Formats: sequence, structure tokens, C-alpha cells
Amino acid sequence: MTQNELAAKPLKTVVLGLGNILLGDEGVGVRVVEELERTGGLPGVELVDGGTAGFSLLPFFDGAGLVVVVDAAADGSPPGTVTLTRPAFSEAFPPVLAPHDFGLKNILDALVLTGVRPEIMLVTISVEEADRASLELSPPVAAAVREAADRVRHLLTRPAGSSTSR
Repeated sequence: MTQNELAAKPLKTVVLGLGNILLGDEGVGVRVVEELERTGGLPGVELVDGGTAGFSLLPFFDGAGLVVVVDAAADGSPPGTVTLTRPAFSEAFPPVLAPHDFGLKNILDALVLTGVRPEIMLVTISVEEADRASLELSPPVAAAVREAADRVRHLLTRPAGSSTSR
């Protein structure tokens, strides 16, 4: 798509939940998207269960003005800590836990090179252990799902210019 075609087309907003739900807390990004869907979604926002799809997620960035990525983070914070950041480059992302990290970081770097990159917001939920086979989230991470969904909802419905933080 050319720059002129992009300028003429309205930009979409995407919430992209990442993670492997078979590995307990590692799947929390997907669980946040499920919570947003369960509570009625967000008008005009595309909610995506990105799982561990890596490069196949690239089409969700095409034509987007804003992509909110929701993922687990092994960042040393207490489990269940919800953090909102606006990383400029892939190196600014906190450590995550699974192979989808590689694909997402490469997508972001590729978008910078093309000169057509949506605004990226990252919502992370801190986890302690993410390699246990389970469909269940640990209690502190499960408790953070609603908080993270509320944070995303607030981010997408607040007036422009509001600040973001932990």
C-alpha cells in the first residue's frame, strides 16, 4: 500500500493479545483479549487472539493507527503487576517468555524500516513462572486480567494527551 493510499484510508485500532494459553501465565495476553470480548468489546476496535503466531501477525499492523499489544513479562516485578509503556523500538520491550517475542520484535523493526508504523502501546502483566503446563493462570496473574482489560479500555476511550504509567 502506498503512502497516499494509507493517508486516504481510515486507520484501524487493534488490541493484540499474545501468549500460549497451554502454559498458564504465559497466555495472559490472550486472556485479557478474552475478557474484553466477554465484557462487550470496544466499538471500532479489532480484538485479536494472537497466540504465538509470530510473523503471521503482520497483517494486523497493516493499516493500523494504533496497536495495543498485551503480553506476559518476566520483568522482575511482583506477579500480577500491570504496566503500560510506549516502546519506540523492539529493544525497549521488557523481557517476555516465549517464541512469539522473536516474531513480534522483528515485525516492529521491519515496520520502522518501511516508514509505515502504527503507534504501539504495550500492556504487560508480570509473571513469575510461565513454563508450567496448565490452562489456569496463577492467582495474582488471574486477578490482574480485569485490571489489564480496564487499562486497555481506559487507554482507548480517554481524551488524547493523557499520560500513561504503571
